[in-house]
Amino acid sequence: MSNLSVDTEKLRQKVLDLAMRGKLVPQDKNDEPASVLLEKIQTEKAQLIKEKKIKKTKLLDLQDIDVKFPDTWKLVQLGDLFEIKGGKRVPKGKKLSKSGVKVYIRVSDMKQGTVDLKDSHYADEETLESIKNYTISSKDLYFSIAGTIGKVGKVPEDLDGALLTENAAKLVTIEENATLKNYMYYCLQSKFIKEQCNKIISQVAQPKLSLIKLRSLAIPLPPLSEQQRIVDKIEECMQAIKTIEDSSKEYENLQNQLDKKVLDSAMRGKLLPQDENDEPASVLLDKIKAEKAQLIKEKKIKKSKALPAIMDEEKPFATPESWEWVRLGEISSILSGRDLPKRQHLSIEKNGSIPYITGASNIDNGIISYRTWTDEPITIAKKGDILLTVKGTIGKIAILNEQRAHIARQIMAISSFSSVLLNDYIKLFLVWYVNELKTKAKSMIPGVTKDDVSLSLIPLPPLAEQQRIVAKIEEIKQYLV
Repeated sequence: MSNLSVDTEKLRQKVLDLAMRGKLVPQDKNDEPASVLLEKIQTEKAQLIKEKKIKKTKLLDLQDIDVKFPDTWKLVQLGDLFEIKGGKRVPKGKKLSKSGVKVYIRVSDMKQGTVDLKDSHYADEETLESIKNYTISSKDLYFSIAGTIGKVGKVPEDLDGALLTENAAKLVTIEENATLKNYMYYCLQSKFIKEQCNKIISQVAQPKLSLIKLRSLAIPLPPLSEQQRIVDKIEECMQAIKTIEDSSKEYENLQNQLDKKVLDSAMRGKLLPQDENDEPASVLLDKIKAEKAQLIKEKKIKKSKALPAIMDEEKPFATPESWEWVRLGEISSILSGRDLPKRQHLSIEKNGSIPYITGASNIDNGIISYRTWTDEPITIAKKGDILLTVKGTIGKIAILNEQRAHIARQIMAISSFSSVLLNDYIKLFLVWYVNELKTKAKSMIPGVTKDDVSLSLIPLPPLAEQQRIVAKIEEIKQYLV
């Protein structure tokens, strides 16, 4: 079933982008311009350097920025506003552990703008002695500079003085100012900063941003009073976006429950009233068997081994009198896919080639995407076949719309033997049955066999009721859009 589709991460980035361009809140001509704030910070910085409390650092030339800011703003560099210092690597031969004397904050601990210590690591006394000066305060911001670039956040007060990884830097305000810190917390998460970082990171074994490049990032600096208005508006917007996310999750959970309830009712014959005029499923089965026998006779399909009879104790529930329990392999053809060697993969479609569906990554919400082709297909699914992922990720389902496609071993193609059986009904059954199928998965890499699928018990309604069930569920979907 469909669900609410709102890209909340894009919404967050849009809010931040508007904020950093001076378009999120109105300007106030009475605001003291940002140049005055910058002058105060520079005066304080010069004094701290004179007193040798901080070191004088070099900045690279300011990047060319093709963005216009309000007249009261000032384009500065990050090093103009903060003292920026790196963390420290754990000395060679030393190890962190799950207990010790001081927390060591790693990039993996930096989550959602703060420090998450569910998997916290600590330095012991001996390790602490060699890195004790590389700490971070709750008054600072952190910014990751290696591996994952640009994780920004605040340190909780109870972690004040924690050790900091060499893969992150700390930003210490030159003039202690909560408004500036809060504004910079959001600024450093913006597209404006991310785009700069992408241009200047060094691609070695892992992406890395040097401290001098970090200090030299261009920063749009509004007047202090506008910074506060921006922060207030961002937080208001972020709370609204979170409400959307919570509502979407609640809606999705409700919808999933409804999906299951509707499908369960359909498979039990309780979604719709029975029609005594329907030709019973037993007659439908006779027709399917006759069509299958003819296909075998014409050598269009191979004769398969007989499937075991269905015992009463196997039937999970009672169905209406006009229904029948059958095994999926009795009424449908099941084709197991097969991998092709790399030399037979094509990255673009060519004359004579067909799509090559490699696995679950090709299927999303019932839609098939194509990224690989082959002109040497072996296991070929046909238009209208139901594709089911059976290895690794089990239970993704889609109907093939291409005329033909090669399927890899992570996929099975299922199609009715007969024109008098609806593939759409079989698909609904598989969606309903998929959790049961997952319980049959074996080995370290989960997988189900052809027998697992073939022996599945399917409650088979009369053809007319199959049609009504499929139509009713499609109708219900429309109400949930």
